[in-house]
This record gives sequence, structure tokens and C-alpha cells, in this order.
Amino acid sequence: MRFNQFSYYPVIQQQALQELSSLGFKIDQSNSDKEQFEAFVRTCFFNYKNTDYPLSTLAVDKETDLLTFFNSDRELSAEIFYTVVFQLLGFSYLVDFEDGLAFIKKQHSQSFTEIYLITSINFLTRALKREIP
Repeated sequence: MRFNQFSYYPVIQQQALQELSSLGFKIDQSNSDKEQFEAFVRTCFFNYKNTDYPLSTLAVDKETDLLTFFNSDRELSAEIFYTVVFQLLGFSYLVDFEDGLAFIKKQHSQSFTEIYLITSINFLTRALKREIP
């Protein structure tokens, strides 16, 4: 199992949303959770002109990729959310974990906003390390 360590300090939701916005993540709270999540994940792949490809490489469950899920009528559930987010954080689905809900309980109990923040910072840090020699 891969070991990832992320630090976090709690902030109020408004501050978290402002920090996300300053990092380029536009979370429109008038959209559905699924639409907000799609916008968030697509922003994570800022180095792709067409973000459909990286979405198609992430799993929602054993039969469905993320792009197919976003194009479907299925609702965003906590299990789908955590399954995708853990992949964004570098964990391998079906290798490091199979059940996103059980895995989050085993790791840490964090809200959606906290996970958004951690994931966005992780992605930007990794991207900057690749682009800056």
C-alpha cells in the first residue's frame, strides 16, 4: 500500500472556497454537486487541452469510468466522490483500496471541501515540480 501524507489545518468554508478560487478552481455553489465535482476534476487536469481523456482513465466503480459517469444520469454519491478523489491523490483503485467510504474512515474523516483543498494543492504542487527545473 502506498503511503501518502497530507497536512491540513481547518478553516471556515468561505475561506476554503476563496483559497480554491485563488488556485484556479471555480466552485459554483449554484450548480449540482455532480457539476461542481466535474468542474473541479477537469480543473485538476489543467495541462490537457481536452480533459475527456484523463477523466476516462479514472474509475468510478469496477465497470464505469469517470467520463462515462459525468455523461450519465447517475447522481454523485459519497462513495463515487471518494473513489475518484483518492485516485487524484495518487492511490490506485483496486490496489490500494476498493471501497472509498471504508478507506476514508480508515484514513481521516474529512469533509468534501477539505478533500477539494487537499487535492487541488497536491495537484498544483506536483505540476509545478514538473514544470520548474
